[in-house]
Amino acid sequence: MTGAQMSHVVTLWPRQTGEYFTEEIMHRLYCHLVVSLLPPPSLPEACESLQEIYKYYQTLPPAPLPALPHSEPIQAKWGLTYERPEFHVAED
Repeated sequence: MTGAQMSHVVTLWPRQTGEYFTEEIMHRLYCHLVVSLLPPPSLPEACESLQEIYKYYQTLPPAPLPALPHSEPIQAKWGLTYERPEFHVAED
């Protein structure tokens, strides 16, 4: 690029597992590198392709959340029962 300087800054925060370089992060870093090395004539095509990929994935339903770990049931204890006092809500 003439007349300008461009740089990428990447900050990695460890995940709850303590990992920095997950497969997802490595893919993102690789894509940043490839885009930054593309010759100028290829940039419009790269932008168009990435935009189409982005639009496609925005139409998909969200990925299901992972299931909670299995746990053993806990026996409930019966407590005292009582009647709650009435409360009133002032309406405007």
